[in-house]
Order: sequence, then structure tokens, then C-alpha cells
Amino acid sequence: MDTAVREAREELGVEVDDCEVVHVMHHRNAGGTARIGIFLVARSITGTPVNAEPHKCAELAWFPLDRLPERTVPYARAGIEAVRRALAATPPALPTTLPALPAAADAADAELLAGAADAADAELLAGAAGAAGAALVASRPPILSLHGWDVPGSADLAAEAVRAGFEEVTVCLLGRLDDAVLVLSDDETDRLPATVVRPGEGVAAALARLAPVGEVAFAGADDYVSPRGLAGRRLAFSARLTEAPEGMVPLPAGSLGRLPYGERVFVRRASSGLLYDLSGR
Repeated sequence: MDTAVREAREELGVEVDDCEVVHVMHHRNAGGTARIGIFLVARSITGTPVNAEPHKCAELAWFPLDRLPERTVPYARAGIEAVRRALAATPPALPTTLPALPAAADAADAELLAGAADAADAELLAGAAGAAGAALVASRPPILSLHGWDVPGSADLAAEAVRAGFEEVTVCLLGRLDDAVLVLSDDETDRLPATVVRPGEGVAAALARLAPVGEVAFAGADDYVSPRGLAGRRLAFSARLTEAPEGMVPLPAGSLGRLPYGERVFVRRASSGLLYDLSGR
């Protein structure tokens, strides 16, 4: 609770009191990073909210809980929706008038910032008002949920890498021919075929530049720094091929050859069946 109070003061310039945990979410983003989100509702809010972190947030505005901005972060949207359902389940009394905010210059880009996370990823839902007004929640046990643990689509994976601030996205292919993994090989090393996703290009199109693939399965992701000093995220996909593309040779079954460590991890996952089927996504 102290974290929520402190973050409201530091990031919004308001004082909140009598906070209650309404929802707890175990969230995983498309890049595979997991966290616990704790959503709270405050019984009182004092002061005028200000954008104390303009480098993170374009502007502040109140939005109805059921009509959030289109660009709201997915896990935040899911958590706010869970809070909205909790509030609707036991309608409590309405609070006094909420602090005013400056009118949003661009409502499409305005983002609901009713709270912020710290190392514990506690999320403060200080309140939001709409046509129906804001509501306070009566005491009840917090509801638990999962978010982001379903199979990520290739577009979701790429979008998450961009949202996380990576400057480039690379796809690498675990092409499987019979029981062998196809690699590029030279006198010094073996490596999985890979390519950087071009601006405006989708993941599927980038994979198609490596080899003709049909259905693919997500084999994992890792992060790297390129020779040019760019922070990147590499997305590995497994696919069965009918023939070896030019320049690729099969590793002997059960062998990891001279693959770099990160690529060995991807191959082990594929060999163990630890894959996410992306067919039809």
C-alpha cells in the first residue's frame, strides 16, 4: 500500500488514502517476461493530477472504465476490466467529485495513467470517471487472474519487442529435415539461419526470405546487442521443410555441432517438443 501511495505522489502529484487490493494478475508479455500486477482502488484522492513523468506519458485524462483509449497497454486494459467487473458486482456508494484534469489534446493518444509500477509491479488504480461516474469498491477478497499465458502470435511477438524498446528484431529458423536441424556452416562455426526484420516487414515475410516455410512453431526468444551496438530481440521459429535450401546442411541427429549457446537452447526446446504451435495465427 505504501508503494501505491508513494507512486501516486511521485508520478501524479496526488495523495491517495485507504487503498484496497481489488485484483491480482499474473501477467506474461509476448517476449516471455512474467510479472505480478496488483491493482488497487483508493477511497480518497486529494490534489490535482499532473503529468510528472512527461518522458513516459504524453498526457493525462479521465476515461470511462469501459471506454479506455485504443492504445492502452494490453495487460493494463485487462486489469482495469477486471476491476470494472469487481466494482459492478457489488455497486458501492459514489465518492465526491474527482480532481479535474486538463482537457486531452488528442484523446486517441491520451493514456489512462491512474497508477504506476515499481519493482514490485504494484499497480495503482486511483480511479476513473465516465458517464456512470467512478465507484469505490466494498471490502472483498481480491480476484486472481492470468494474462498473456496463451500462445503469442508472431505479430504479437514483434510488437512486444518494439514496445519494449528494442531497436531491431531478428528471426531465426530451426528448419527440420527428417530428424536433422538445418544450419549454415563454415570453417569456424555452425549457426541457425537468421535475418533482421526489415522496416514495415512482418515476421512471416522475414522467415520466407530464409526458406519456404508453411506452419511454424515459436521456439523461444533471447536478447542481444548487435555489432553496431543496437539492442535487439531474436525470435526463433521451428518449421518442417521438405528439402534443404541452398547453403544449409543438416546437423547429425542428436548433435548440437558448433552452435552458439543461445541457438543450442532453441534446438533443445524444439527437440523436447517445448514449442508453441502458431498455425492459423
